[in-house]
Amino acid sequence: MAQSKKKKKKKKGKAKSPEKRRSLLLRKSSAAGRQVSDILAAATRHHQSGRLKQAVDMYRSVLEQFPDHSDALHLLGVAYSQAGKPAVAVDYIQKAIEVNAGVPIFYHNLGKTFMALGQFDDASATYQSAAELEPLNPKVHYNLGNASIGLGDFETAADHFREALRLNPGFVEAHNNLGAVLQKQGNCQEALGHYREALRIDPGNEEARDNLTKVLEKQATDSTPL
Repeated sequence: MAQSKKKKKKKKGKAKSPEKRRSLLLRKSSAAGRQVSDILAAATRHHQSGRLKQAVDMYRSVLEQFPDHSDALHLLGVAYSQAGKPAVAVDYIQKAIEVNAGVPIFYHNLGKTFMALGQFDDASATYQSAAELEPLNPKVHYNLGNASIGLGDFETAADHFREALRLNPGFVEAHNNLGAVLQKQGNCQEALGHYREALRIDPGNEEARDNLTKVLEKQATDSTPL
């Protein structure tokens, strides 16, 4: 009789211990994290070089794997804003804030995008959120001043520009914008002082020079006897 063939039993692999499973997951997670960091770094280089399409494609590739990646959401929104699509940009930056509400630059760029859309109320509220995160940042108060100008509230705008200058007396743009607000309020002498200070700090600032020239010309015209 032919000897019956013995069936070979498949050896069962040993079950991985919980510690080994956790270690394997951590290694996979770490590798994925490094890959995402590499993609974001490359996308940022494209972005900074003005290659917005390549940057957008790479940010999107990150979001396909990690839909809640706040940096990718934020940077994609910024890229869309720079590409002239502020309404699309708002959606992505708002999603970034929903994921991570503690990053001031997200609010700065969202506020900037609202300003581009002419939504000054939304811009002001967004910049106020930024101010709550970093109250000593002069740029926050400068941005709030610009939003207040958009709302036609020159008194509040002046207050914000003054606060920006209290925090950074050498803030040329704040001197210039405060001068413009004071000029609108009829306070030309104080406006001149800020234009001159802007030019003292930055002698090549054309905007401050133009504003200074206009005020001086107006004063000369007003003082000319009929």
